[in-house]
Amino acid sequence: MELYALRRISSTDPELHELDPYSLEKAIHGGKSNIRILKGSVASTKETVAIKLFPKQNNGKCMPNFFNEERSASQLSHPHILRYHSFYQDAVIQVGEDQFKEYSAIIMEYVPYGDLFGLASKRPFSEKLARTIFKQILSAVKYLHEQGLAHLDLKLENVLVQPEGIKLIDFDACEPVEKANKITSPKGSLGYRAPEFAKGDFESLLAGDIYSLGVVLFSLALGTPPYNETEKNGKVYYDKYYEVLRQDVKQFWKVHENYRENDGRPKLSKAFKDIIEAMLKENPKKRPTISDLEKMPWLQGEIYTKAELKIKMESFFQN
Repeated sequence: MELYALRRISSTDPELHELDPYSLEKAIHGGKSNIRILKGSVASTKETVAIKLFPKQNNGKCMPNFFNEERSASQLSHPHILRYHSFYQDAVIQVGEDQFKEYSAIIMEYVPYGDLFGLASKRPFSEKLARTIFKQILSAVKYLHEQGLAHLDLKLENVLVQPEGIKLIDFDACEPVEKANKITSPKGSLGYRAPEFAKGDFESLLAGDIYSLGVVLFSLALGTPPYNETEKNGKVYYDKYYEVLRQDVKQFWKVHENYRENDGRPKLSKAFKDIIEAMLKENPKKRPTISDLEKMPWLQGEIYTKAELKIKMESFFQN
């Protein structure tokens, strides 16, 4: 299957354009609002790429998610953020004789090893490995925050993995911090989003990212989320572990550590518990900033060297 992307070559004349053809191979990720990511290749060079497709709206216009990602990702350059190559407002796929489906498309770096959710679901990380990976994620989010941007959809599924570590992806929910009071659409994913986001309160965007980072780190080390969140008919529901976290944090850890002990894994360090409790504060004003996090004892612990990390990561890929 072929994708034909319209590349405008004049900023003043929209009729002046060229077609950039891409070959589409297989779907590698299906997301919200029928947004899909496919493995593909550049027709002229055969370079393997990832292609994110945004269906056009009924009125033929681009989805707001596309413009969000284009605005945010086009200005980013960081070793732990996925590289973006091209953004096309108009692209088509032929689906039948004289039948075409319209999309907007983003061409990105292809990472073949999957995401952090798939890796962590094989087995929980040791604290040392979780710390090594988390520091890479934290460096990417810190860079975003320094650019005046909040990611707003941090989760294991939005972190790609490779032998050298991670690449943060998916910036279609990303927003400038200065526009927090103008956000009207939902942000974040169930189970990862800050509780205030579930209520439609976006006053503290950076603190919302911190909360999601806490869920990510917890899930890396324990192999399960701290609690479950569901939504039905516009109402949000949390399981009992959410309330236990708020009302009796010692009991919260006792329950989760029982699972670890049953699996023969070592107890969690006090420093790990402290950093998780800080990030998962219900009140966004009481959560640490990234600078605060970097000073916490848990993040001062040992990490793997690049060579050691490569060996560790490849052991996951081989299983």
